[in-house]
Amino acid sequence: MNNKPTVFIIYLAGSFGNFIANLFYGKQIQIKGDVDQRNAHLSKKKEYTFNAFRKHPNNLTPKDKKSFKTQQSQFGIHTLPFYHWLNFDFDLYFNNYKKIIVQPAENEIEIIGKRLYDVFLKHPNDLLEKGIKDIVLKNLNLPNKEYPEYFLDQLCIKDTVKNLQKDYKNLQDYKPNDRDIVLPYSKIKDKIFLESTITSIVDKLGIEYSGFPEPAATAFLSKNQEYFIDNREQLN
Repeated sequence: MNNKPTVFIIYLAGSFGNFIANLFYGKQIQIKGDVDQRNAHLSKKKEYTFNAFRKHPNNLTPKDKKSFKTQQSQFGIHTLPFYHWLNFDFDLYFNNYKKIIVQPAENEIEIIGKRLYDVFLKHPNDLLEKGIKDIVLKNLNLPNKEYPEYFLDQLCIKDTVKNLQKDYKNLQDYKPNDRDIVLPYSKIKDKIFLESTITSIVDKLGIEYSGFPEPAATAFLSKNQEYFIDNREQLN
């Protein structure tokens, strides 16, 4: 049994999971990313993530499950960008933990899909050497040739949203329990709400915390304003 303080962030891919994870590292954190610094993929401390969480829970091996007991850090922060982890029995392996569940409204899935594409899938990354475009064209049985960029972008965003909607069904069927902290997607831009949520979790788990990184959070969110519905309406 792993008794160290542990936080699991379970979220729809594209809904700021890595950003939320970084907030737990306190005032000293610098939120770094690529794609105009609109994601946080380069700043999260990778050593805190078990490789097993990259799999579907149904595909975990005995070795994977054994690895949950070998956490070397004083606390663990784990990002799980798939709602199929919601029904995993964490109690079997972890004793002192909380789950943050990022919960978008159904009408926010499209804007999350656009963000996922804009700041990750559109570009070469550690999962897709050339980004997602070639895969989408193949899935749609379209010839791999030159298309207008806007046309390709719209096809890819539509495909991304469709896949997110499939995962979203896992959230709709889930009932939160006392281990869960539900974080509405629309509240991510509210720094006061975020600070209160993070502080409450670190206090309950006994994590030493240097304080909320307000300047870093402000700078990051300012680059992502368009990915919140009410902000987007104002920008337009």
